Amino acid sequence: MSPSQDPVESLIREARARSRERGEPRVEEVVVGLHFTLTRLSDGSAGLSYTNPEGGGRPSRLLGMTAGEAVGFLESPRGLEVSAALSVVNSLLNTGAPGVEGDPLDGLIAGKDGGRAVMVGFFPGYVERLLGSGWEVHVLEMASVRKLGAEGVEVYPWWALDSLLGEADVVIVTGATLANRSLRYIAPLLASSPGARVLVGPSTPASGSLLGLFDALGYTRVVDPDACKRAVIHGLDARELFRTGCGVKRLMADTRGAKRI
Repeated sequence: MSPSQDPVESLIREARARSRERGEPRVEEVVVGLHFTLTRLSDGSAGLSYTNPEGGGRPSRLLGMTAGEAVGFLESPRGLEVSAALSVVNSLLNTGAPGVEGDPLDGLIAGKDGGRAVMVGFFPGYVERLLGSGWEVHVLEMASVRKLGAEGVEVYPWWALDSLLGEADVVIVTGATLANRSLRYIAPLLASSPGARVLVGPSTPASGSLLGLFDALGYTRVVDPDACKRAVIHGLDARELFRTGCGVKRLMADTRGAKRI
């Protein structure tokens, strides 16, 4: 993806092409939980997304639609509908996607004695690992430091991103930026970052259109939809969700010019 392209529009085009390749499966189930949203398609595939409650919405509107129609709700002004649409995207793209099992953070910190990490979104597990490996961690979040419990971490508002990118060795972005569409606004800034850029979390699509903007994608493949459904209904967070075995972390890298992944 070139810096001039809109990541949301590119993702919709890619997902619609995949839906056509798969015979236009339909949305059979939408489950909205406290932390995550799950959709299941008529071909048996399933995908996850962060639940964005802002603006409300009726994600049940997607039921019965073809996946190609449903992904258009990524442009909805209603957060719950965007979340459902993103989980449909992930049902399409993350099932059978290229890549290997693993986490992009492993390659970023292996053999390195610290560095400067900028995180768009708060990932407790990543923060712990980075601090434990001698990294300086800067987090952009809407929540306060006290609420995050991020002792030893500098926390900034999201609009401070341009002030922090210049000296970042790695920029770690949550896939939830697609669920709240903030990625659309920060993409031009990310494109100018000299550090490695990775998109991570259960909301991340295994999207070829996002490679270029990002050097690697840490996406989730749902392997047990029923277990994921229970996890969503019970309000499990990301750490707890992965402990159920309902999904596996996978890595897709831009081999054309990835930066130290």
